[in-house]
Amino acid sequence: MRHFCGALALLFFSVTITFGQAQPLENVHIKKDTLRSLNAWMQRGTLSLYHRTFLMGTANQGELTDYYALATGLGTGFKTARIYGLSFGVSGSFYFNLASNVQHKDSTTNGVNRYEAALFDVADLEQRSMYRLEELYVRYHISKSRVTVGKMFLNTPFINLQDGRMGPTLVEGVWAETENIKWLRIEGGWLWKVSPRGTMRWYTVCESIGLYPTGLNTDGTKSNYAGQLSSKGVGVAAIHFTPHKNHHTQLWNYTIENMANTFFAKHVSRFRLKGTHHIMIGAQYTRQDALKNGGNIEPRKTFIDKGASANIISGRIAYEQTAWKAGLNYTRITSSGRFLMPREWGREPLYTFMPRERNDGLGNVHAMTADVSYKLPITGLTASLTYGLFLLPDVKDVRLNKYGMPSYHQVNGMLNYVFKGKLNGLNVQALYVFKKEVKTNLPLEAKYVFNKVDLHHFNLVVSYTIQFTRH
Repeated sequence: MRHFCGALALLFFSVTITFGQAQPLENVHIKKDTLRSLNAWMQRGTLSLYHRTFLMGTANQGELTDYYALATGLGTGFKTARIYGLSFGVSGSFYFNLASNVQHKDSTTNGVNRYEAALFDVADLEQRSMYRLEELYVRYHISKSRVTVGKMFLNTPFINLQDGRMGPTLVEGVWAETENIKWLRIEGGWLWKVSPRGTMRWYTVCESIGLYPTGLNTDGTKSNYAGQLSSKGVGVAAIHFTPHKNHHTQLWNYTIENMANTFFAKHVSRFRLKGTHHIMIGAQYTRQDALKNGGNIEPRKTFIDKGASANIISGRIAYEQTAWKAGLNYTRITSSGRFLMPREWGREPLYTFMPRERNDGLGNVHAMTADVSYKLPITGLTASLTYGLFLLPDVKDVRLNKYGMPSYHQVNGMLNYVFKGKLNGLNVQALYVFKKEVKTNLPLEAKYVFNKVDLHHFNLVVSYTIQFTRH
């Protein structure tokens, strides 16, 4: 009842706004002498209405349990225009579990659902209707800089929306951005709360780590850090250099207080061949080091072992043209240690990342992918195909394989259609994923197969977004 009343109040607040022709919010400014009332200012805000319906299914091998889920959701948000440099935003969504079997455990392995559960609330899979407050912030603009305080969307390499379910990951904190020098952009902030994808609540930074499965410690015992970690928050800082439109370098640093520090560097260059034909070359380097005791003085309750470190290099070379893109990618996680970032916060920025799998929790990895995509002119249809080969440590090498993931092949096929004209704002996306184990001399136990390899996975997503602004 509390969730329903909150959603109803937010919807009522939004629909009472008078709206007209859409235009980007950042272009809307209010001068003091145009203000006649609070209502006059509110009328110059932007109202967003959005809908998403998501059908997902996984077919596992043999007698292992298959899963399905059908979810739908409605959301609304309102952002004010700027007055004296200030703007405000609020948004929220309602989700419904129309049909699913995500609560069921597999009878053979006693394993739980992996993919479909995140369409709902992983902390309470019995819920049929759910509500989440998403954005609630104040933002101050001055020149080419701005500071945001509150609950917000944030897209960075390791803390990001990971928008592959009903609702994205959000964060609460303070975030600043400045671009007063043409070729230089600086951003960063301090975050103290997270509302991960697949949850309805807001959690402190340390509470949010462990909402997803936690795997094993490096000594083979079950990781027991959920609810046991100590951290005041996450500090993030970044510098972007763009001396030329075809050359971009970015440096990021993430400090999870009392747990770990992660440094990420990326450079991308594009070289023109002829006309609209280009070659793109990208390189990444990631370094991670544990801080203090890794989150807890007891070794079996730490997120990362005391003194642990990890190194990752990732590269891409691609051909790009107006309609076609094709690329080859490689990632190497060295054997110095396994790389760990909270899965609840975002997906990996590695060039070999493929939807529905991660290389988090792994060390001594060789990953190779090849991808091609084609965007049909005028129609709004994009088709893509990706193949990946991921060579991982043995499933029982717990020092370098936190989740017991076997080496695997993966194929992703995706179709995305963006409607235009009278149906502008409507988007339909279909995803097919096939994963197959890389055969070894010894057969895999069922617990290393279930929801990991030898499976077919399907998504069909229909989204609709509309915005109104009066100026």
